[in-house]
Amino acid sequence: MVIKTKPVKILFVHQNLNVGGAELLRKYSIPYFDYTKYEIDILCIEKKGKIGEELERKGYNVICLQKEINVKNSLAITWQIFSLIRKNRYDIAQSSLFYG
Repeated sequence: MVIKTKPVKILFVHQNLNVGGAELLRKYSIPYFDYTKYEIDILCIEKKGKIGEELERKGYNVICLQKEINVKNSLAITWQIFSLIRKNRYDIAQSSLFYG
């Protein structure tokens, strides 16, 4: 008997997806995930940038809040990310770098 399980939902959070080390790591690692086991979304807080646009063209789901990170916006951004995680029922949320 084969028991089918639902894919693990993962949200990768980045400040933006301009060219940089963490962003390149995301770009090159994502194709290696087994999409029968994992459902992946990528969130950028500020802007998609070159890598975000490239990932989107390849068919990956890139969500962009288009919010400038500063003291005034930090609570609203945190609430938006929390709401997104709760709404989409992610199993894992992994952030990159300080602002992610």
